[in-house]
Parts: sequence; structure tokens; C-alpha cells
Amino acid sequence: MAEKNKAEIWIKLSLSDLKASKILYEYKEYRVSYYLFQQATEKANKAFALKFEMANEDDLKDMGHNHFKLNRRLAAKELQELDNVIKESEELSPNLQKKYKNLKNGLRELDALRSQDLVNLTSKEINTLYKQVSLYRKSYIERNPKVKKALEEKDESKIGSLLVFGLLQRMLDKRFIKLSISACGILTLQHNTLSRYPESKKDPTKIYNSKLPIIKKQPLFMDLLQEVIYKMKEFSDDKILKNLFEKIQKVGNKREITGDKI
Repeated sequence: MAEKNKAEIWIKLSLSDLKASKILYEYKEYRVSYYLFQQATEKANKAFALKFEMANEDDLKDMGHNHFKLNRRLAAKELQELDNVIKESEELSPNLQKKYKNLKNGLRELDALRSQDLVNLTSKEINTLYKQVSLYRKSYIERNPKVKKALEEKDESKIGSLLVFGLLQRMLDKRFIKLSISACGILTLQHNTLSRYPESKKDPTKIYNSKLPIIKKQPLFMDLLQEVIYKMKEFSDDKILKNLFEKIQKVGNKREITGDKI
């Protein structure tokens, strides 16, 4: 079975867990609801890795229940590749320097998550996380007023840029999906076992209650996860390119009728 077909199965499983989590939340079964939210996030992360060919099934087995194990491995691999480039280069470009710095910082942050208390995050911290991810929800055109204005004014001189717009939009969509899954991953990272078993004499039925901020904000992030799972499900390079070329063709036909040169 092809990796992308396997990704579709992980997507179905993720949506199923998420649906059950929402139902249980409505019945105030917060502990089990949060466990299924964690499971939905884990499966969405695996679907993403397969869908975008970042990993195979063997990698996913090694990843287990740790959302960030695969992310860390990929970041570490990229960092090692940059290290090799640095050793062979006399001068490093500003863009590569920035990327190298961001990767190192990202690895430190991933490692730091293990020791942080992610159960008792404050509402402010959770809201900040949601706002950071939501910035990527806006389309490329919405994020660039000049481009939006040119398209609204039907400036056909810009039509040649539609393909570029589409490719940039593809990058934004992929980024939005990944960041959203990662945000849900942060919220559920420590809950695979905590929500099911008594650890350090802690009673899980008392931990997950309506006053806990992560429980209060859970519906917000469940909706976010559902949104990006469906976006990932529909994500297709073929569809993106087909829509773009159809738009370009329409404009081309219009110019032929009016006698304009393309």
C-alpha cells in the first residue's frame, strides 16, 4: 500500500477519535475525551508525515506515542546537513545562517518540552499558542494587500504571477496544517498515559475537570484540529495546479477575443 493511501487511513482514524472526543466532552467525560483528543492529534501527525513523504511506516512505529520524536529527528537531520554545508563553505549566506539558528533553537525548545508542566498551562499561554497558529490561517492574498488590490482591480498584467501565488499558498497551507497539529501536540504531549493511569498517586479523574485551562480551551483546539485534518485530506498539488491553469486559460481566452496579446 502506498504511503499516501496509508495517510488516508490515519486521517479517517484521527477524525473518528476526534468525533468521539467531542461527544464525550459534551457529556463532561473530560478525562476520556482528552485522551481521545491526544489520540486524534497523534494520528493526524502520522498522517501528515506520510502525506508529505516525511516518513514511512517504520519511522511511525519508532515514533510511538511521542508527537515530537519524528519532528526532532527530521530537524536534527536537516541541522546535520547544514553542518556539512558550513564545513564545505567559505562563507555562509544570511538565509542559511538564519535557518541554522532557527533549527538549533527549535531543537532546544523540543527538548525543553519534556521537563515543562504542560498539564497546568495558563489560559493566557494557551490563547497565545492559538493566536500564533491562527496567523497562518489567512490566505497568501489576504496577507498581501497589494496583491489583493491588484486582483480586485483585475490587473491582468499580474496574471503571470498566479502560479507563484498558488505555490506560495501551498506552502502557507502546509505550514498552517503542521503548526496546528504541533500546537495540539503540545497540549496533549503528556496525556497519553496520564489520562489513563494513576501516576505518582495522582487520580486522573480529578486532574481532568472543567476548571483546568486545557479543558476549557479544548473545544477551540479540537475545532482547529478538525479544520486542518480536512484541509490535509483535500490537499493536492494536482488540484492546486489545475485550478491555477484554469484561471490562466480563462484570462488567455478573454485576451484572444479582445485582440490583446498575452
